Amino acid sequence: MGVALRVLVTNRSGDHYVLPYPCSLTAAGWVNAATGISLALRATHWQLYVETLPNKRAWVRRSLARRIGSGGTTA
Repeated sequence: MGVALRVLVTNRSGDHYVLPYPCSLTAAGWVNAATGISLALRATHWQLYVETLPNKRAWVRRSLARRIGSGGTTA
């Protein structure tokens, strides 16, 4: 309890989807881990929520694009 989780839920028609934010299971039920707001949901599966960053190549591309956009000069 109290750990950020990635949650797969189902709706009334039986469709499954992943919530786009981390959740936490408390004694009172499921809550949004970031805001603490209580959630009314039917969780079918869950796993540890791991926030990922863009891969290194994406950072290099952005850095290169910024340098080119600023005239190609580096300090």
